[in-house]
Amino acid sequence: MTVHRDIGQLSDREQQILRMLAHGHDAKSAARMLDVSIHTVNERLRDARRKLGVSSSREAARLLLSAEGYEEQISGNEEMGFVSPTVQRVEQAPPTLQVGKRLPLVTGAFLMVLTALIAMGAYALGQHAAVEQATSAPKVVATTPKSGAVIAPGPLVLSVTFDQAMQDQSFSFVQDPPRPFPKDCQWPAQLSMDRRTYSVRCVAVPQAHYGVWFNREPYMNFRSEKGVAAEPHPLLFRTRQH
Repeated sequence: MTVHRDIGQLSDREQQILRMLAHGHDAKSAARMLDVSIHTVNERLRDARRKLGVSSSREAARLLLSAEGYEEQISGNEEMGFVSPTVQRVEQAPPTLQVGKRLPLVTGAFLMVLTALIAMGAYALGQHAAVEQATSAPKVVATTPKSGAVIAPGPLVLSVTFDQAMQDQSFSFVQDPPRPFPKDCQWPAQLSMDRRTYSVRCVAVPQAHYGVWFNREPYMNFRSEKGVAAEPHPLLFRTRQH
């Protein structure tokens, strides 16, 4: 309950910058997308941290996403720094085999062959998994605004985040008739440093019901680095009167 009350103290711009942090932007790219100075972005982050009583912008972004009912791992340095890849290290002890004194001497050679076969099988499985990941269709994991959101009219950063790295300068923001598309968008859309989030600055008018598709036949230009088209994904949101 306390988290939700604190979140209500954040301004629309503070929430917008925190969402951009959660979706892979740094201070420089956020300032460029919002057409403001880096100093302004850092000021808004400091205000957000003070209101939420946290010491890092990443924690403030986590609280915002949690209050909105969306959980996402936030990557990056403590503040709006460069996104750094997360490396997962999995360690597994090799299987052990207890050998009795009366086993024949050939057991050692047999174990060497068995170990080699296990290693070859693990390598083949790893290669198969890598090929499967490379050829899988990208999926949308987050959008700004969120689907169903009611936002204030005015400047808007329209963004979409995928589950894998995407091709640069290849995107399809598609209107969903009869719903309008936000006005005065500043193309081309920008790709974040982790190559997962595309963003474009637009303007939202009061009392509008917007519909946007990220990929929709025949426009399928959101593609992974391997050239696989992303699964079509709709976004519906509206604006308040003022």
